[in-house]
Amino acid sequence: MIKVFNFDHSIDEFCANIYIVGKENGPCVIIDYGSTSQKLINYIKIHYSEVRALLLTHGHFDHIRGLSKFHDYFSKTPIYIDEFDYELLKNPKFNGSYLTNESVKINLDVKAFKNLDILNFGDGLKFQVFETPYHTDGSVCLLNQEENALFTGDSLFKGNIGRDDLITSNRNLLKDSLEIIKGFDTKLVVYPGHGFITTIGEELKNNPYLN
Repeated sequence: MIKVFNFDHSIDEFCANIYIVGKENGPCVIIDYGSTSQKLINYIKIHYSEVRALLLTHGHFDHIRGLSKFHDYFSKTPIYIDEFDYELLKNPKFNGSYLTNESVKINLDVKAFKNLDILNFGDGLKFQVFETPYHTDGSVCLLNQEENALFTGDSLFKGNIGRDDLITSNRNLLKDSLEIIKGFDTKLVVYPGHGFITTIGEELKNNPYLN
């Protein structure tokens, strides 16, 4: 079961999609955490027995700005990010928060994963890492076959893709990154960092960047 939380236009203006993977009253894994909402903290504590990991699709502030608050309540939960985005956590210029009214610096013990790593937290909470490094050097897609789910962060949206013109972007890697995405099973459900859920098959047909 996958729960979707989005506070972009309500509590937290700059929050990206947050996904909770796991059955209610059981363990879960969370994908991205840009929210500073107490409401979300309370929801997690009520509906899940434990958070076994928090996985980040990349290091931009709208995906990480709630990490410190999350850690206040779930200090034993390991947090992971790709090895090439680790520096974004502590650098407001690189994570983009310098463009807003806040300066996001995450000073926590965060673990690093790398391309093709398999992260198995039990109870179907198994994820494989696929680096798609054009939006940032450490942007990834996270595959969970149990839920037939691909969490794409800002590498793929419904009908669009993430920006490749930011200080952390590498336009030279755009084509190769999109080829990786195009190679996934067409039946996979895509859970993007922003916007609506889609499928790989739908994007191959309708997304101009994948044609």
